[in-house]
This record gives sequence, structure tokens and C-alpha cells, in this order.
Amino acid sequence: MLLGLFIQRKGNVMFNVRNCLIGFACAGLLAVAVVAIAQEATTQPAEPKPSGRSHIIAPFNKLTDLTDEQKAKIRDIHTETLEQEKLLLQKEFDQINAVLTDDQKKELADIEARSAAERKASMEERRAQREEQRAQELKQQAEGMGAPATQPSGGQ
Repeated sequence: MLLGLFIQRKGNVMFNVRNCLIGFACAGLLAVAVVAIAQEATTQPAEPKPSGRSHIIAPFNKLTDLTDEQKAKIRDIHTETLEQEKLLLQKEFDQINAVLTDDQKKELADIEARSAAERKASMEERRAQREEQRAQELKQQAEGMGAPATQPSGGQ
């Protein structure tokens, strides 16, 4: 009778040690995952991208030995060219619009309104898809962190 209690107690000790080891392994993996996610979220890009449309355009952006002064001049030239282009397009639109009848102008306004609404809806759909994709990625990461580190053996 005493021997049976000893054997049973010995089995429980082994089971508890194994559970503790599995628990420590899971806690360690969780800690590593939390640190990795925190570092990923706080990491900033090395060089911020220039804001707006004023950037160094191809093929000039591939030159490796541009000085800061050259880069600034290229950006200035590009910005000025974009402004001139915008003015030319507006002038073209105004001249063409002057040729149109009132009915055609109304139709054009309707076309532009529909186009703007479609663009807005498309942007909202893409934003929703990105959010859904990010939620799925976070869910998969969370599920991956919750999985046990080792599989329990069949013979206990």
C-alpha cells in the first residue's frame, strides 16, 4: 500500500515538472514576441521620404554621388515644373470649357462628381481591406503566441 502511494506521488511530480517547463517555455516565447512587436512598432525609417510630390525623379534618383546642393536644385526644378504643368492644365481646361455649351458643362460637372464619388468609394474600400488584412495579421500573431512551445509526450 505504501509503495503504491510512493509510485503515484512520483508520477505526479514528473507531471508537475513537465507542466512547469512548458509554462516557462510559453512565458519565454511570449516575452520574446512582445519585445519583437514593440521594437517593430517603434522602429523609425532611417531616412524620411520627402513630403509631397517634390522629390528627385527617375533616373536622377539613381545617381549615387549627388551633392545636397544638386539634390536641392533638382527638387526645386521639379517643383517649379509641376507648378507650371498644373497651370497649363488649368488653362487647357478653361479654354476647352469655354467651347462647351451649358448642357455639356452640366454633363461634365455630373461626370466629375460621379468620378470623385467613385474615387472616394474606392479609397474607402482599399482602406477597409488594409485594416482587415492588418487585423488578420494581428490575429495570426496572437494565435501563434498562444500555441504551446512543445507538444506533450503520449506516455505519462
